[in-house]
Amino acid sequence: MGYKKGMKDLYERLSEVGFDRSFLIKTVLPDWWDDSLAENPADRAIAEFAVARQLGFSLESLSDPNSGLRLELAEHCRLKRSKTVKDVRELAPAMAVARRISQLLAKSLKQLPEFPADITQSEARAEILRRENQVDLRGLLDLCWGLGIVVFHIARLPKKTKKFQGIAMTCEGRPYIGLSFGSDSPPWLAFHLAHELCHVLLKHLTGPSELLVDEEITQGAEDEQELETDEAAGNLLIGRDRPDIDFIGRWKPDELARVATAYAAECNANVGSIILYYGKERGDWTTAQLALRIVGEHTGALQMIRNYLQRNLIDDIPETTARFLSGVLQIDI
Repeated sequence: MGYKKGMKDLYERLSEVGFDRSFLIKTVLPDWWDDSLAENPADRAIAEFAVARQLGFSLESLSDPNSGLRLELAEHCRLKRSKTVKDVRELAPAMAVARRISQLLAKSLKQLPEFPADITQSEARAEILRRENQVDLRGLLDLCWGLGIVVFHIARLPKKTKKFQGIAMTCEGRPYIGLSFGSDSPPWLAFHLAHELCHVLLKHLTGPSELLVDEEITQGAEDEQELETDEAAGNLLIGRDRPDIDFIGRWKPDELARVATAYAAECNANVGSIILYYGKERGDWTTAQLALRIVGEHTGALQMIRNYLQRNLIDDIPETTARFLSGVLQIDI
């Protein structure tokens, strides 16, 4: 496979559990690392320690070329919607990265407000509208950080892992929401953030080590908890569980943009949220994407999420922590 001899067994075993060499080089191993260094056992030990620290494997298993590697995180996961994942272990590398991000951020953030014991979706919407005239991505981010909820977007995951669109978890008593949906559209990311936030507000996280994972949020809900979350997210975004519009037939992008703009103004919603509800109900994402461009809601989300996170980072972050976080979140540290 082109690996240097000293790292061959380590890369191969890590690849078997979902971590490719490129991901390791860009996020886990020191920035000065060269695979030829592993010919020296002492230097190989440096690589093993870096992998153990960031990915949770034992040093003993990493140093033994005959030892198989295993991620134990899957047993703490509840997979809420799945279109392609049949076994939750397929998501284990992605979950391990998300969990590690939360652990490192817990030690790298400025003092945040304590998350309140009780706040409803209606109260959350009212709080946003107290300051803004609509519920959009910026308003949701203001709300989350103001409540002490940490929000991040994962830009780089191992290539071999199945991917999720949203994940909610708790770390050291604080809620963390991770998004990995690839769109840069603010309404798209608001759609996903509202869903994960409602999981938190509805107290669907039941344990300190639990990860609640949504692989495909736009897929139809089947279990009661997801139906409850969908309804709450709709009420948070637009004041009701769905727009009061009959999306019959296939609309043209300019027609959708015009109707959505007028309707959004009536219900203090972002126009992009109305457009996405059309896409979801009709299964017509092409028209929805074109309409988002017409109304100028197709770009800027990822940098907005990064900006909120960076403003809350402390100044003296350890080099190894900065290496991992900057690699997976693509932020400057």
